[in-house]
Amino acid sequence: EADLQEAEIHLRDICEGRESIGPNALEYREAMFQLGRVLAGREQWTESVEVMEEALQRYTNDVRVPEYAARAGLGWLEIARMNRQHLHATPLAPARKAEVEAAMVDSLRSAVQRFDLAVAGLDDPAHSPLDPLESQLLRQAYLRRADAVAELGQYDVAMDHYAAVERRFGEEAAALEALVRMANLAHLHGDEGAARSATNRARVKLRRVRPGQISGPD
Repeated sequence: EADLQEAEIHLRDICEGRESIGPNALEYREAMFQLGRVLAGREQWTESVEVMEEALQRYTNDVRVPEYAARAGLGWLEIARMNRQHLHATPLAPARKAEVEAAMVDSLRSAVQRFDLAVAGLDDPAHSPLDPLESQLLRQAYLRRADAVAELGQYDVAMDHYAAVERRFGEEAAALEALVRMANLAHLHGDEGAARSATNRARVKLRRVRPGQISGPD
């Protein structure tokens, strides 16, 4: 934690102009990408997303955009989670409740948008082979995009996204996790046929997944 705090201070000095380095400088760009990661590591979600969004809009052609988009999507989901907790933990006046609900919906939509960008970039055949971190972020982007769409109440789209995880990751744990979530979502919406189908496919995959894989991509 102390190391992250020290890194944050140094990176902020660069990004906030105290080091006399402009946005066009390579050092400034590197500092901005690193600052977003550091803030996320410290679970400062609102600030981390602000930095990530600025970097994504400023450096649209940077090779790290897909990775950063996935990180931004995860940050938006954390902000939505905080809004959800606020709604449930504290009695709110109607106007304030409506504001928090709207902020939560906006965060979920922003998460979906960023996960779309991450999936498109990381799964692009022209992308260089993924390193382990990028592979993990790709799985998270696929699965958490479906989660966000489900929370937005878009049942059919969410089911399609979970099915895309199953197709993309085959016998991997991510596909099994998607099927479990698909079954739960279908059951919640009274679609028992889809719930049974997803459950049966999950049982088949469960017998094929290697021991130790079923930790999920979260």
